[in-house]
Amino acid sequence: MLTVLLDYVHIYDARATQPSAQCSAAPPRAGAQAVRCWEFNTPGDPEGWFTRESLNISNVQVAGGVLSFQVKASEPGFGFVVALAHWYGR
Repeated sequence: MLTVLLDYVHIYDARATQPSAQCSAAPPRAGAQAVRCWEFNTPGDPEGWFTRESLNISNVQVAGGVLSFQVKASEPGFGFVVALAHWYGR
């Protein structure tokens, strides 16, 4: 099992003309607009991550501003990349 710790995930789009989310950090590139932010500031709230049980993800926790979880290391993309792509692609 692999343990993953994320303190935040920010998605920016250099083609967007208006931000659709408010992130705590400045964009990584001039002109990029925030389109989605996960900052894990509320204990116990994974902010919509891993609402499905089909990705071999376990031990999901949010504490101290960090999302932590475990995934089988053999899972392609460690599974959480698939979950992010699925959520963002809606």
